[in-house]
Amino acid sequence: MENSNYDELLEQANEIILSMEKDNLSINQLSQKLEEAYSLIEKLKLQLFETEAQVEQIINSRNTFNNSDED
Repeated sequence: MENSNYDELLEQANEIILSMEKDNLSINQLSQKLEEAYSLIEKLKLQLFETEAQVEQIINSRNTFNNSDED
């Protein structure tokens, strides 16, 4: 399920961010957590862009179908 994958990635990113805010981390640990969070955020953005493209495709196909009914 893509949605649960998205939810899981979002939860992981939130956990990392909370850890960065609460824990007393060394610069190296902070850098590592920042890289992990950035990677997760990029995956989340990609999923959002893919979902947006799918929605646009559905809308366009429905518009094409509706326009052909009018002819």
